[in-house]
Amino acid sequence: MGEEVEWQAKHFGLWLKMRVGITAFDRPNYFQDAMVQGPFRYFRHDHTFAEQKQETLMIDKLEFQSPPPLLGNLVDVTVLRGYLRRLLEVRNSALKAAAESDQWRLYLKP
Repeated sequence: MGEEVEWQAKHFGLWLKMRVGITAFDRPNYFQDAMVQGPFRYFRHDHTFAEQKQETLMIDKLEFQSPPPLLGNLVDVTVLRGYLRRLLEVRNSALKAAAESDQWRLYLKP
């Protein structure tokens, strides 16, 4: 809780930087990160984990708004909503593959 991370990534041919902070934390069920500084007017990402039989279900809820308000809303609906959905799907597939193999060990401090 309260930790921050800053990342940089290339999207739409542009290098974008964003700093997010952990704004809610209920281990092991839930955490939320929200933009502290970055390209969005508003960006909040909820991660919920639920046990289902012998597996873990991860649910992402992403809320965001781009600046400026009128043009940003149009861009959000026509471009970013689908783009960010696909980005989460690809990221979640990679997380699933790492968690179901020994690859997850690479992400832990010794």
